[in-house]
Amino acid sequence: MKKFKWWWGVGAVIVLWASIFTVRSCRITDAYSRMRGAYEEARRIAEADHAIQLKAIEAANAQIVELDKKLLSSEQVISDIRGLLTLKDAHLADLNDALGKARTDSERVPILTSMVETWKAKYADLEGVVVEKDKQLSAWGAKYAAQVTISDSWKAQYEAEHRLRLSGETLLGTLEGKYRRAKLMSSVKNVALVALVGATAFQFIKGK
Repeated sequence: MKKFKWWWGVGAVIVLWASIFTVRSCRITDAYSRMRGAYEEARRIAEADHAIQLKAIEAANAQIVELDKKLLSSEQVISDIRGLLTLKDAHLADLNDALGKARTDSERVPILTSMVETWKAKYADLEGVVVEKDKQLSAWGAKYAAQVTISDSWKAQYEAEHRLRLSGETLLGTLEGKYRRAKLMSSVKNVALVALVGATAFQFIKGK
């Protein structure tokens, strides 16, 4: 039986090596699971942030729609005022013609009075145009801010997704490479153990 002792020594070494490697493989697998879990958590956070950004974009788009309505309404008001101004200009032209034909102060006074009143009304209309233009400028400023919000939200989503993808690809590539090597070494271990058992059996039979 002495001639079998060196085989048992080799077997013990292989078994010890296999046990150590099995522990290391388990650690690699555990690390892989933890890091994969961390990645999945980061992905869920990114998806939640994505939902928040989409809501911000939706709100900004809704705001732009309302601002467009205000701009359209303001433009209609200005168009109406311009129509009134056209009528007043025509009335002033008529008054000016009448003033040129007047021969006495009693004829001129009511004409001049009407001209003054028409000019005052025209000035008020022009002020109305200025007010509406101010409203439009304010609306355009708000539209620009809303558009910036939309652009920033899309940019933030793209950058977050890009970082997450690169991180995930690096993580999975590294860990899966280690995992494949661990599986390969495990297969080598199994082959070595089978070979040892076969050799031991052969020597045992041969010894008989």
